[in-house]
Amino acid sequence: MSLTVGQKLWCVPTDYRRMDALEVTVVRIGRRYAHIDMYGQDNYRVYLYDDNGDLHTKEWPVDGGQYSSPACCYLSRDVYEEARRLEMLYSQLRNRMCLSDGVTSEHILQAAALLKIQLDDKP
Repeated sequence: MSLTVGQKLWCVPTDYRRMDALEVTVVRIGRRYAHIDMYGQDNYRVYLYDDNGDLHTKEWPVDGGQYSSPACCYLSRDVYEEARRLEMLYSQLRNRMCLSDGVTSEHILQAAALLKIQLDDKP
């Protein structure tokens, strides 16, 4: 999804001690950056592309200068909250993965199929 001028984004700080999350507005779009109005100033900009040159579609890091990013913008607060929920659940799943008694290779293959993960079941 590409950004448009006038579009609202949900901007979340990387350091929660410095500022609160807030809604920002896209005011200008260039080739590499979109400029946003944050705190009444339009000198903040978000990266349109990642380091590999791929277009960001769900979250846009704010350019803080000197290799820093003070915040990240999302399409909406709901998109942000779902992204955090997914991260939290994935972390919990990863931390609790272990071979329990009674778990078979068929159980693991079924779970992988449910998660759309391709596993090679040949030893």
